[in-house]
Amino acid sequence: MAEIVKISIFDLIGIALRSFFVQACWNFNKMQGLGFLFMIRGTLSKIYKDKELFTKSLLKYADFFNTNPYFAPAIAGAVMKYEEELAIQGTSSFNPEAIKASLMGPFGAIGDSLFWSTLRPVISAVAIFAALANISYAPIIFLGVYGIISIVFRFYATFIGYKYGKDIINKISRLNLYTLINRLKNIMALILGAVIPLLEINKNFMLVGHSFFVNILIAFGIVNLCFVLFLKRLTTTAVIFIVMFGCIMYAYIFPL
Repeated sequence: MAEIVKISIFDLIGIALRSFFVQACWNFNKMQGLGFLFMIRGTLSKIYKDKELFTKSLLKYADFFNTNPYFAPAIAGAVMKYEEELAIQGTSSFNPEAIKASLMGPFGAIGDSLFWSTLRPVISAVAIFAALANISYAPIIFLGVYGIISIVFRFYATFIGYKYGKDIINKISRLNLYTLINRLKNIMALILGAVIPLLEINKNFMLVGHSFFVNILIAFGIVNLCFVLFLKRLTTTAVIFIVMFGCIMYAYIFPL
């Protein structure tokens, strides 16, 4: 009987690293299918020493796959948890192919909302604010912050996927991501609403003094004020008029 080797931490790191290429072979037929197969191929070759079993395991995953690329490692980790059981015991507590099919839809929706529609625009808005404040490293703010968050999440997703298996969807739901997404979208809207007029009014505009970070704190203070107003059950229209009145008073007291 061929020797069976268990998945190690280095194998999971390998899956996370390979996930950077999940869209490298993107096509209209199988979407990210080949990329997903590439993610888990190295680990499959380790747990299936028998060439025939290894080939069969590859063919199982050479089909359609499409999800958010940052959440793909979580699915790969969950799949490999049950493939490992299958390789060692000859059976698994859950069908790994079913895991792949059932998770890619929900994770695609959550991932697109979190990364494409929320995190990237919010961090971009902060970087734009920095650029308007003549901060020379404004592009690095975007590339650094977004890059670090997305890279760390790939590795985190791989490990929790392998740890929790099919229960990963419950683990993700407990993070209450949709509440975070909605709050970040509100922050983004307010930041962009403050930044866009500055492009036409005065490129050297600062709320107070010359400190970029102090101005960021003031901007987020205004955001929190808006949240308080919403908690007081004021309508969106009322909050908009309050903010407009505050801006008019500021312009009157501190003319540009």
